[in-house]
Amino acid sequence: MPERPYDENCPIWRVADVMGHPCTLMILRELFQDGSCRFKDFQSRSRGFSKNSVSKRLKALVDGGFVERELYESNPPRYIYRLTKRGRKLGPIMEAMFAWGSAEIGNQSR
Repeated sequence: MPERPYDENCPIWRVADVMGHPCTLMILRELFQDGSCRFKDFQSRSRGFSKNSVSKRLKALVDGGFVERELYESNPPRYIYRLTKRGRKLGPIMEAMFAWGSAEIGNQSR
């Protein structure tokens, strides 16, 4: 296993490991807004992110226990994604980011 360039016990780095990629934040935003999404929903709302990037980030969120997927069509296999209990615990972080981002947008004209 490669050595990490930081202290794994640092809370900020732990959050960055989960949420540190813009595509991951977009996926979480969509799940917090809509409750559940299909892959094509993420793809259509993810301007600038490749299909592979969305797929990779979704897999990491599923593997980390933040998002669950449920098969809704078997041929071809298609899934619907939802936040798990662990994923919903990220809500306060997302709310804080939204509030800060909204305030910064308002401050840009000053």
